Amino acid sequence: MEIRFALQHEAEACNDFYNRVSQTNRTLAQWQWGFLREGPRTDTIPYVIAMDSGDIVGTQAFIPLRMIDPQGIFWTVKSEDTLVDPSHRGRKLFEAMYEPLFVFLKQHGIHCIWGFTPATRAFEKAGFTIPQSTSQVFFPFTGRAFVTLFERYAGLSRSGVMRRVRDGVIRAAGSMAGAYSAFRIKRCSATTAGTSSDLEIRVLESPPPQAGELSERFIRLYGGTTIYRDAPYLQWRLFENPYVKAVMLGAFVRSELVGWVAYALGDDGMGYLVDILVAPLPESGQDPAGIVKRLLIKTVEDLRKTGAHGVRGWHVNGHPFDTMVLRIAGGLGFYHIRRGFSVVLYVNPESDRHERLTSFHNWFVTRLFTEGVLG
Repeated sequence: MEIRFALQHEAEACNDFYNRVSQTNRTLAQWQWGFLREGPRTDTIPYVIAMDSGDIVGTQAFIPLRMIDPQGIFWTVKSEDTLVDPSHRGRKLFEAMYEPLFVFLKQHGIHCIWGFTPATRAFEKAGFTIPQSTSQVFFPFTGRAFVTLFERYAGLSRSGVMRRVRDGVIRAAGSMAGAYSAFRIKRCSATTAGTSSDLEIRVLESPPPQAGELSERFIRLYGGTTIYRDAPYLQWRLFENPYVKAVMLGAFVRSELVGWVAYALGDDGMGYLVDILVAPLPESGQDPAGIVKRLLIKTVEDLRKTGAHGVRGWHVNGHPFDTMVLRIAGGLGFYHIRRGFSVVLYVNPESDRHERLTSFHNWFVTRLFTEGVLG
């Protein structure tokens, strides 16, 4: 058995292994987009493979991402492609593949590893903590939205007579809930208190140059930790995304960027709130809650026009901005669904941010933190 970092020419073999074990159809271009982006200065791709007789039997990878907190910008990595061939399970390959990655972490001054998974046991054995689980905000347009949600998170069967009976009941209840939500947002969209008549929302064809400045202002206003969303990051993550092309709307007051929202339509017919960030200049007198409200209303209205079954987004913790979005979304007719995935977190013992990063309730997390399928 050989455990080592993958080489660039092995990209296709790594991706083929992923598709075989996970039974998906990720393209090579999607693999390259995720794992060959520039990170900390290193000649090594942080993508570890386990080899047995010349065949890949396990993978564990990092996607380097910069984050920002009140101390400034710093490197983290997101855990991805955690896979072991079924024939090699029980051989402690997960722990073995993480050994060189822990060394990589310390060599390059990376502050933490984070990710989302329904399977936490192996991560806990490797020294990770499980500080939180994600939950969702959910706005239904049709009863079908509830069927999709239940199949995804309740593990319900997708075939048979009982499925058709169940779907009928869910659709009927969902249609009533959707009608109520539609009434709520129609009433709310008529009033946009707290926002200036100067507020303009427009589709962005490229990343706004002021994105990094807005990210920095966001941390000054709300504190905590979040991904550093500068223009190059948004170009990679949203505008060059080979999985789905999200729509990004910028909010401006007299040409000054004060926030944005990004949304996408998934293959399952559901609309997804990919990202939202709002941080007006303190001296502008703008109410951040009013801007959030306008952006959420616009997202719901636009996705309804596309024929989406509904809208889903993430709510994760008690970060002040996340709490504000949840409160405003609830007032617009969104439901709070307390089902999602567990967060896994490992903080580098040598990090000078150890205490802040370990307190995951200080992180602001959106669907932009996912691998890329929906943002």
